[in-house]
Amino acid sequence: MLKVKAKKKGFTDKVVKNTLFNSVGKFFSIFVTFITTPYIIAVLGKELFGVWAVFGVLTQYFNLLDFGIRPSFVKYVSHYNTKKQYIKINQIVNTGLVFYLVMGVILVGIVFLVSHWLINFFNVPLEYSADALFVIRLGVILFASGNLLSVFSGVMLGLQRMEYQNTIGVINGALRMIAIFSVLSLGFGIRGLIISNAVILVIAFFLNFYFAKRIFPKLSFNLLKFRFSTFKQLLGFGVNVQVSQAASLVNFQLDRILIPHYVGIAAVSFYDLGIKISRTVRDFPLLIRSALMPAVAELYAQKKFDKIYNVFLKVSRYSLLVGMPVAFFIFFNAKLIMLAWVGSGFDEAAIILQIIVWGYFINMMGGGITSIVQGIGKPKYQMRAALISFILNLVLSIVFVIKFGFYGAAVGTVIAMVFSGIYYQISFQRLMKRSFFSFLKQVYLKPLIFSLALSVLLWGLNHFVITGAINANRWFALSVILGEFILFVLLFTIMIVKFNYLKKEDAEIFSKIPLLGRFYLKLVAPFIK
Repeated sequence: MLKVKAKKKGFTDKVVKNTLFNSVGKFFSIFVTFITTPYIIAVLGKELFGVWAVFGVLTQYFNLLDFGIRPSFVKYVSHYNTKKQYIKINQIVNTGLVFYLVMGVILVGIVFLVSHWLINFFNVPLEYSADALFVIRLGVILFASGNLLSVFSGVMLGLQRMEYQNTIGVINGALRMIAIFSVLSLGFGIRGLIISNAVILVIAFFLNFYFAKRIFPKLSFNLLKFRFSTFKQLLGFGVNVQVSQAASLVNFQLDRILIPHYVGIAAVSFYDLGIKISRTVRDFPLLIRSALMPAVAELYAQKKFDKIYNVFLKVSRYSLLVGMPVAFFIFFNAKLIMLAWVGSGFDEAAIILQIIVWGYFINMMGGGITSIVQGIGKPKYQMRAALISFILNLVLSIVFVIKFGFYGAAVGTVIAMVFSGIYYQISFQRLMKRSFFSFLKQVYLKPLIFSLALSVLLWGLNHFVITGAINANRWFALSVILGEFILFVLLFTIMIVKFNYLKKEDAEIFSKIPLLGRFYLKLVAPFIK
């Protein structure tokens, strides 16, 4: 049996620990979304659910006024903490607070002025326009207020204390789930949803303040500590990141802006459902990214450059082990998944899911690169790839949605993500002076073959053995999906181990994960050569 030597806690321990905490927070967030979404649709209807989805898109676009400052907090808090320059951390915090206060006042004023135009642009039916106006106006106030939280969360993330950040996330998620069922069951509708968000934001503010102060007692608040030089430093790093954020918004949100304008507000409901499931393919493997960036920044400050590419290979392999089989499973079972989740009548959402899942998968595989180039202070590589994605998506999505309608928007998005994702990988390999094709063979080939083979097997099972599942009730469909997913994961794990995709060094990393580590050491590690 493979023995794992005990080692002093270091880089790997921090990344594994923080990824575990991120996983708990993300899993709970996804759980809340999947539980509450069918209920929201059932109570509000497709039109008002579309309004709610569009409101979520607008808040994402408001982030463009951030100028990329948000990730700069994590980068420089981690950097100055490593160097024990605590005065600099306080300058960053107070400079960020002043910036967000000024930006918030400007943003609220602009949105209040154009809110009626927004209602008309999104073709909101007249009977829902008053509710939509209320949601947009209160929503932008909450968004501006919530930006202040990013300063406190930046301290927690920069100090690599993800357990506090995710504790807050779980508390907020639980409150949000309780609020959704409560306000809708009591008949308060969409206005009740946004008001409950305001209450939760107040609670989140105090939680963020408390935990940030607890882990960094030297934290002090004095808006007079604003430094223009500090703002220029944050902005200098953030401008490159901002291009990536703009591209990300176009990739993930543009379609939900175009569809209500060209197709109708109700169509956003179908698109939003497909997007929510596709995001799981992207978000779960990317959990390591938020833990990786501050850790890489720490290594870079210590001038340990030799570890960077090895970190990248590990992140790519682990992301692929999660993302690729899930993407294939979703593609071949999209209609059954949608039936199990929200019931019948959402075939359009299933088709959107089958299209968009591949764009999200390709985008996910660039997450490790993003963490590294940000951590070493070279976000220009991320910016260039993002610029390609931004231009392609902007042009293709508009042209395709006009020419081909509802599904054209999704196709345009996927094409843009694939081209920019390939460019991102190639440019990073050149930066590291490595071969792109060797990387593909080493990391992608075996999981691709295994995932495709198992997907074809399950497709045959659904169409020739369990032929009635697709027309059955939600609970039967759910039981089929769960059973097939467990079978898929088990067979995929056997193939990965049998054909030596995992290495002995993976044992040390996986063994640090509670529950999974024990399973790995007992059932998987003994078979690794």
